[in-house]
Amino acid sequence: MGLVSGMVAGLLLGVALMAAWSRMMRRRTTKRVAKAADIKILGSLSRDDLKKLCGDNFPEWVSFQQFEQVKWLNKHLRKLWPCIAQAATLVVKESVEPLLDDYRPPGIKSLNFSRFFLGNVPPKIEGIRIQNLQPGQIIMDIDFRWGGDPSIILAVDSIFASLPIQLKDLQCPHRLVVPLGVNVDTSEMELKPQGRLAVTVVKATCLVNMEMIGNSDPYVVLYIRPMLKVKTKVVDHNLNPEWNETFHLIVEDKETQEVIFEVFIFFFCFNFKPL
Repeated sequence: MGLVSGMVAGLLLGVALMAAWSRMMRRRTTKRVAKAADIKILGSLSRDDLKKLCGDNFPEWVSFQQFEQVKWLNKHLRKLWPCIAQAATLVVKESVEPLLDDYRPPGIKSLNFSRFFLGNVPPKIEGIRIQNLQPGQIIMDIDFRWGGDPSIILAVDSIFASLPIQLKDLQCPHRLVVPLGVNVDTSEMELKPQGRLAVTVVKATCLVNMEMIGNSDPYVVLYIRPMLKVKTKVVDHNLNPEWNETFHLIVEDKETQEVIFEVFIFFFCFNFKPL
């Protein structure tokens, strides 16, 4: 009796395992078919369609066929990033801190980095394009992007007190020229101002009121580079302010740079940015 019941139980267990295996395989097949269909649809998209889907974040190799993907380079960059970040930290501190001391304003005894850490997120190279425009000359364009998590603190030692200042909104040049030889003329490849952009801040409507009593006092800050910010006048007690002010901003690369607008609320000596 025990033998029969054991055989029956084993048979039922085997049938159940086969049914479960068959069901799992069907689900995997269904998912693979769905993924294959999605990949087929993506493969049929044109570059214009990809630009619409990706917005402003599409890599250069989508826009320009000359740009080549370098997945292998990004793979090695991720592995080497801790060492690269450590070496870059030493180089920046040794080269920048003497400059900070040379341009130290009156009343400040010393300026130095109490912390300079480039973070754990490595940069990513979206694409590389190599051009041979003249005999004996090679130009390499690299689409280099970095959304890292750096922690940089500048220690300011003044006559009255020592203040730690955390640096944010750091922006690197859009183009970095690295000569690969001796006596190479790179003046034509350096990033230079291409012109001035006239921007008129007209008005804003339906701003968020950040005051508990009365209305907020808004103003606008606009810039292309964070170190060259300009701002409008403050409009008192108005959530639909009008400024009608024109500013001229220097543009160095019209293809990659953009104008940033930020609306702030003025409250005595403090600035509050509404959502």
